[in-house]
Amino acid sequence: MFKSTTNNPRGDPDRGRDGAGVDGAAATLPAQPDMLTQVKGKEAAYEGLTGLPFHVRTGSQTAFDHNTDPGTVILGVGQLQKLGVVTQSHVDFICLHELGHFKELSDDPVGYRSVIDEGKRPDGLGQSYFRFYNALLDIYVNRNTANRAPVYGDGRGGFSPEIRELYTQHLFKDRDLTSLPKSTQYSYALLNIGMGTGGDLTVSPEVRDALDKPLRHLGRELTTSEIIETFLVPAIGVRATKEWRATVTERKSVIDKTLRKRFEELVSIDKAEGRNSNQGSPGGDIEGVEPSIEDLDKAVERAREIQKEANKSAEEKAADQRDKAAADQARKHLSEEEAKDLAEMHRRVYPQILQVADIFREIVRTEIDYRQEQQGFFKSGQELDVAEAVERFHTIQTNPGQARVFTRDTYAEVLTEQPQHVRVWGVFDLSGSMKGDIKLVRELSVIFSGAAQTISLGAELEQHSLKASFASVGYSDDAFEILPLTENPTYADIAQSYGKLQATGGTYEAPALRMVADRIAKLERGESVVDIVVAVTDGETERAGESREAIKKLQELGVKLMAFQFSRGYLVPDVKPAEGAGPEGGMIPFARPKPESGTFGRIWGPHGFKVRRANQVVPAVREGLRDLLRKG
Repeated sequence: MFKSTTNNPRGDPDRGRDGAGVDGAAATLPAQPDMLTQVKGKEAAYEGLTGLPFHVRTGSQTAFDHNTDPGTVILGVGQLQKLGVVTQSHVDFICLHELGHFKELSDDPVGYRSVIDEGKRPDGLGQSYFRFYNALLDIYVNRNTANRAPVYGDGRGGFSPEIRELYTQHLFKDRDLTSLPKSTQYSYALLNIGMGTGGDLTVSPEVRDALDKPLRHLGRELTTSEIIETFLVPAIGVRATKEWRATVTERKSVIDKTLRKRFEELVSIDKAEGRNSNQGSPGGDIEGVEPSIEDLDKAVERAREIQKEANKSAEEKAADQRDKAAADQARKHLSEEEAKDLAEMHRRVYPQILQVADIFREIVRTEIDYRQEQQGFFKSGQELDVAEAVERFHTIQTNPGQARVFTRDTYAEVLTEQPQHVRVWGVFDLSGSMKGDIKLVRELSVIFSGAAQTISLGAELEQHSLKASFASVGYSDDAFEILPLTENPTYADIAQSYGKLQATGGTYEAPALRMVADRIAKLERGESVVDIVVAVTDGETERAGESREAIKKLQELGVKLMAFQFSRGYLVPDVKPAEGAGPEGGMIPFARPKPESGTFGRIWGPHGFKVRRANQVVPAVREGLRDLLRKG
């Protein structure tokens, strides 16, 4: 029941593939907006219970939609009203039931299709066979629904009185099934047994015999109830293993080896009596529609997408939100190609953004230091202070026990206040010769602005006092601002800055360094603030003397300096293992150039790093920053 997969042998015109009509319109019976409105108002609750995003629309038959929007429940409002299924709790249960079948499909599409195929038999008995399997699958889905929503259970593995009422007073209101074909009686009886409502059913003697005779399976004799409770409900406890997960395939295998034989014996009796085994009852069969293989494929794909999203961790969902926010702003401020590049880059370098943010946190903490120092004079101690003894000679004569003339070392607790605001200034070489390396410059811009953003968001959420700001300046023939000093760069800031990083023109570095120095000089600075300049270049520049003068000014302002020179196409090891580096030797990602070696070395000296491999630029910057900040 509640299924969208029964056959449609009659070809009824109101039974189109979407459960509404041939043209997908609403049901012929007037929809009741109150029921639909109530269901829509509980979408969040349905999603929380099933882990599947929930949507609903009306149709002639209750089902889940394979076609127009896989994952949507079709609510057969008129159909349910005819059966008296109108309470909110019953409708909730039916909607959750439909989503349960949707999950079955996505978990085991092969097994699910094998059940669909039972409804497409060439002998014309597909509806009867599908009803049989569907009844047994309904037991699983209903039990799973009660497990997820305990309000529908009785706390002992059964169902609440309200759900038993749904079966006994609405879906199977006529408890005497003997007017139906014997195979249909058997299918309905199995469903009622699984729901704990089979005790008062009246069935034909042949059906009662089929229900009561033991079945042999796996070398044991089991009752019908034992088959259901052991194999046809959600796997729990010792049965929840890799070998047995109670998938549709596994359950159908058990059904085929046990209950199906009894069912087919009853089909033969129906045939001998001239009864049509396809006959059901309006309550027992809430019939849906027959999906095509293409529809099933689409539904499986959609279900898996939904479940993948629903099963994501909080970190994965947060990453999706970040990626979406970055991509949205990129599309607003950049060309289509640039937006795509930025979105992919942000996702790729995000771990490095977090690492750089962590480096900032390393230097903005309060440290407790214990140091040894003299703390005055004492009555006793390690050494006699002769000068103090002369000064206190009168006391020694009159009251020697009170004379404090000895010294001793003590340990004092000293608090070292670390900076609480890190301001990073990127100085980027955007001359024409950097065209091949512009991607790496963009990565550094995204990493540092992203780290400042991460610190600021952390300050809001964690209520710490740490601040981080980022600004960037570019230069070619002259200097120009890329991003003004910003404490909390937004994704819009990051995207706009990204678009300004274009390589063209000459190489005149000094104006950019002077621009940064002038801006730092105008800012309030104290012990709680540290400024860091990170310069990125391919090494050559015009008027190196002016660059040295600008660097001198930055040093006078107390700015920490880092500069990275890198060249394209270096795919050899960075440096040979250093002597005495330990038994493992190893490679290091960057090396300081020798003083006075080339223009870059003469300008930056001990503050410069030469990167030997292009693909190590970002790790080199990260490690260089860590090394710099450790030295305080």
